[in-house]
Amino acid sequence: MATPPIFTVLPSPPLAGGTEIRDSFTDTLALARRAEESGLDGFFLADSLDYEPAFSSHTRFEPLSLAGALLSCVERINVITTISTTFNHPYHIARSLTSLAHIGQGRIGVNFVTSFGGEQNFGLTELPTPDERYARAEEFIEVVRQLGRSWGPETQDPTPINYSSDYLKVKGPLSIKPHKDELLVGQSGQSPAGIELAAKAAQFVFTAAQLDHLQQRYFDALTASASTVRADGTRPTVLSGLAPIIGDTTEQAWEHERAMWGTLSYEEQLRRIEEVLGIDLSDVEPGDRFPRERLLPIEDIVRRPGRAASIYEFLENNDLSLAELVRTQTRHNGHRTVVGTADQVADEISRIAGLASLDGFIILLPKRSELVDSVFDELFPRLSDRGVLIAATDAESTRARFARRG
Repeated sequence: MATPPIFTVLPSPPLAGGTEIRDSFTDTLALARRAEESGLDGFFLADSLDYEPAFSSHTRFEPLSLAGALLSCVERINVITTISTTFNHPYHIARSLTSLAHIGQGRIGVNFVTSFGGEQNFGLTELPTPDERYARAEEFIEVVRQLGRSWGPETQDPTPINYSSDYLKVKGPLSIKPHKDELLVGQSGQSPAGIELAAKAAQFVFTAAQLDHLQQRYFDALTASASTVRADGTRPTVLSGLAPIIGDTTEQAWEHERAMWGTLSYEEQLRRIEEVLGIDLSDVEPGDRFPRERLLPIEDIVRRPGRAASIYEFLENNDLSLAELVRTQTRHNGHRTVVGTADQVADEISRIAGLASLDGFIILLPKRSELVDSVFDELFPRLSDRGVLIAATDAESTRARFARRG
């Protein structure tokens, strides 16, 4: 394998009812240090800007503050934070990210998202349309980049950027000297608009694909889009989400999987599906066939059109009851789940790592704290033994793995 796969981890908020809750800063820092010691390349900080009832009793830190604290305590691993382009301003974000780049010697990346919720917390009664959110996101990323270059090549001659559009007006320059390294920009939208934005602006992408052919289809769409907007022939590095569930036996692993998702009530899981699809399913019995005739045209989906599209395809290829759809599509938010013993999971990840349609993984750590240790203690060593997880030697080479691919 010419270029080793990238491995990052994403810690998830513990589900209600977990036997041990690890949600303090000390717990998060311990996970970041374990990830670095295990030879991983990145520590991914997800975020949401609205209230999550299922996670209401657990801590969700503001990601920029958390990233700064983590960067000061780890030496090689990249910290990737999630930032909404819909509910933030690029000057503030550029200033914060540049500060973090200096604090962490360039080891900061950002996953720019357009957000599918939280509008009531920012004075809005309705979420802007997908077209509006992605148009603003493209300009937002461009302004952040222009601010990063607003000091000139020798970083001694700050100059206003005077950016003006329907969405943003920013004079500049940035009030802090830029870091020598270019900001690592990621994007995770799976709709056509999200793929187009990633092709234009991202060094890496975070995608969800439950099956090989879905991964290949996303890769093909991204590569085709990049070929139309990039003269240098590059494309973003593709990281695919994967959730490992490990047990001493296959049967025990599946028991863990069932117990973990049994923590969320059926009503809570149904609410999440309704939010994605934009329809009310409260009058449908769990055992009834899913009412496909109620599905909205995909262009009418406001919050998560890419996620909705993957559910539409799943329904086209599977005749499911409502309960079956809810169970399969709320599990790890549509990401690939691999269940089995540590050897079985390591074998499957090794196989997936050999696909030409991805460059690495974002490992979604289990939402039950007691299952996290097996990922670090059993899975990652096996991946190292198989030559799949290969630690970079230093911070610079770790960061270089996220660069665009030819």
